[in-house]
Amino acid sequence: MEMENINTIALIGFDITKGPVLRWKKSYNKNNMIDVDQFYTNFYVIFRGGGKFKPKMMVFDQFQIVAFQNEMDLLCVFLDNKINEEHFKEIKKIAEKESSKFISSSTKLETESDLIKEKLIQLLKEQEKLTIKQLKKHFPLSYWTIRRYLTDLEEDGIIVRDKEHKEHLWSVK
Repeated sequence: MEMENINTIALIGFDITKGPVLRWKKSYNKNNMIDVDQFYTNFYVIFRGGGKFKPKMMVFDQFQIVAFQNEMDLLCVFLDNKINEEHFKEIKKIAEKESSKFISSSTKLETESDLIKEKLIQLLKEQEKLTIKQLKKHFPLSYWTIRRYLTDLEEDGIIVRDKEHKEHLWSVK
């Protein structure tokens, strides 16, 4: 590892009353794009957060972080991202090849959200105009959850909203 790849080294500690604290940092690159002062708490939580799995390294588009834990302290080395693009292409090929064994390209994976939206569209096609209160009878969802799905469909240009008296009437475009 060459020193020119190192952007910043920082020691993030933990204070019982303050939480994560930046004990010290040293920047080696004048064009430092990583604002350690602003994000040290996030980095501490990422690497020291609870749970079974704790990362030792994270790769972002512009940089990567390697972290070394020592009791409650975290020594972070921020590196310029010099990962070989060919390695990513090889990994992508392998992943696509393996996934094609399980999922055909014509198979569309539908989420629960997609199914709810399809049902909303079908109901609106059948009934022409419905309020959220009328739609709620068909779903075990809250008023606000149904409204969120309807506004998503409205933003996609699939349905429209009309106002009649104090109620909003929803219909397929």
